[in-house]
Amino acid sequence: MAKTMLRLASIGAFTASLLSAADWPQWRGPARNGVAPESPRLAETWAAGGPTCLWTYAAPSGQQGGLGSLVLADGRVYAYVNQMSVQTGGITKLTPYQLQQVGWSGEKIPDDLGAKVEQARLSSERAKTKDEALWKWSSDWIASNVPPAQKKFENIVRERLMLGRKAAAPDVVAKLDTIKNKEFGSAENLAAWYASNGIPDAVSKAINNRKVGVDIFLCLDAVTGAEVWKNTRAGGSSDWGACGTPCVADGRVYICGSLGDAYCFDAATGAEVWKTNISSSATSASFLVHDGLAIVSARPLTALDAKTGRIVWTQKEVQSVENSPLVWKAAGTTNLICNTHETVACVDAASGRVLWKAPGGMYSTPVIEDDWMVLLRGATNIGLAAYKLSTNAATEAWSVLISDRGASPLIHEGTVFAVAQGRMACVELETGNVLWNTKAPSAEISSPILVDGKILAAGGSGTLLMVAASPAEYTLLAKAPLKVAPCTSPCIAGGRLYLRLDKSIACFDLRAQK
Repeated sequence: MAKTMLRLASIGAFTASLLSAADWPQWRGPARNGVAPESPRLAETWAAGGPTCLWTYAAPSGQQGGLGSLVLADGRVYAYVNQMSVQTGGITKLTPYQLQQVGWSGEKIPDDLGAKVEQARLSSERAKTKDEALWKWSSDWIASNVPPAQKKFENIVRERLMLGRKAAAPDVVAKLDTIKNKEFGSAENLAAWYASNGIPDAVSKAINNRKVGVDIFLCLDAVTGAEVWKNTRAGGSSDWGACGTPCVADGRVYICGSLGDAYCFDAATGAEVWKTNISSSATSASFLVHDGLAIVSARPLTALDAKTGRIVWTQKEVQSVENSPLVWKAAGTTNLICNTHETVACVDAASGRVLWKAPGGMYSTPVIEDDWMVLLRGATNIGLAAYKLSTNAATEAWSVLISDRGASPLIHEGTVFAVAQGRMACVELETGNVLWNTKAPSAEISSPILVDGKILAAGGSGTLLMVAASPAEYTLLAKAPLKVAPCTSPCIAGGRLYLRLDKSIACFDLRAQK
């Protein structure tokens, strides 16, 4: 009885502190800048296995469930899962998904590295390494055998190492690549092509399946992880699943599904308020709700009436499905800053009129502080860049040659922090002076967050990092091999961290012990 009362008291305290903490209701937090405005004191380090896990909820990510991040509002956690199942047989063309089952990547790695990878994946050491030990084995091999100049091939290397003898030989992969997405009309025609081109039976069997997708919209109790409501809708399939992050505003949840439909649900009950088709395909961008509009990059940029779902305006000059807009107010106007694969645009929020464009690019959201805009661009010759903004133009102030294919930076106390391709950098905002730039384990395709003077970032390998947000030097406070889903950004409230992991949604307690 005493233990039960103690547990109930603990949950009650947990709930009270959570409800008093600032919510994390949208992509990159309350101000869409990755910064938690308030927090209890966090622990300065973690045990070897990572911070204490309070609960988990089974939900796939990556190629089985998408890469949308979590949000939290009013004591509830919201998630979008584009869940995939596999059906065998009836294949009439090979999509990237099928080819990836045998180690195809779409990009050729250097011959010298390829030879080493083939030797390693066929080795007796790899053959005897099983299950959970495979991840560490592949990480250790990559650390010892992939030089910095070939770092961009790390994920390709890891995939072939993890597959081992299940991966097809490079010459077989090259043959299969020539028919990627080619329609054969029937399974028999495709089988005949396999036979005439010497494709081994083991390979043809491994790729004889296809993905079928369904959209799942989840609401969980932030304290216990219990399911509050769950909506299931028809969905599409893709290599990595749709990856939008929910947005909670005024008691409603806004999210795009994998078939191009925008949904609005009641945040408390899950009841569908409206549904509007805004695209012919999936979008992985996240809604911004402001001044009665629900705005999302859905090729084109689209603004809907937040109450009714009616399309108010579209802007065809802003074309993207992987970048989420944010608000910038200046000179009495409310504007949207929208990154795309090539440019970043300033758009009048009320009308959708484009005010200016500047060089941008890749799958990231800029960060804004006053009239400064900083974004991490994909091209290595321009990289991290800062602009001074006006309603007429964006003027580049400086750039630093670091880049990443999908990461958003942070601004904190006059400094910029960026995670990019296995490195972390700190740059002075006003001058562009690099204060430090160092290797950071697993830091890639990560939009970090800042809380209690600490940066939390996850990388391509799924390791969670905690780094001091200090301009003086890079200090790694802790790291944990949690298998965080790549591309996702952490969600935090009241010292509890909510993460999308490879096979689950999880809550961790980061608070310092009293």
